[in-house]
Amino acid sequence: MGGKLRHGDPGVRLIEASAEGLDYFTAVPESFQAEEGKWRIAPYYHLFGSDELSQRSPVFQSRMPQPYLKLNPEDAAKLGVNAGAMVSFSVEGHLLSLPLIISAGLTAGQVGLPMGMPGIAPVLTGARIDTLQEAKA
Repeated sequence: MGGKLRHGDPGVRLIEASAEGLDYFTAVPESFQAEEGKWRIAPYYHLFGSDELSQRSPVFQSRMPQPYLKLNPEDAAKLGVNAGAMVSFSVEGHLLSLPLIISAGLTAGQVGLPMGMPGIAPVLTGARIDTLQEAKA
């Protein structure tokens, strides 16, 4: 205590504490606002399968959920679709059809997708879906 450090000088302190603090926590984004006929993708991550490397393991593949789309009950009622129905949507120029799961955990105007699952790129987080409808048989 009070002597030299065993492994050398720790360097120079660059930031000193101050009473006023730093202002990087002052910019709070606005809350999500739903737009009629448009949905934002909310990411759902799974322990098994959301990582692109784990998808290649046969053990993990047996535990991965099938890709799905989650939707708020209010939005499902507006679209006239029920749980288990196939819904199709276009995002970033790709057309996907997935089974529907209804979840009250989402706000109206959001859809949940399992990020990283085969066919669902992680970069879709926050992307907008303009067309969402029951898939044609």
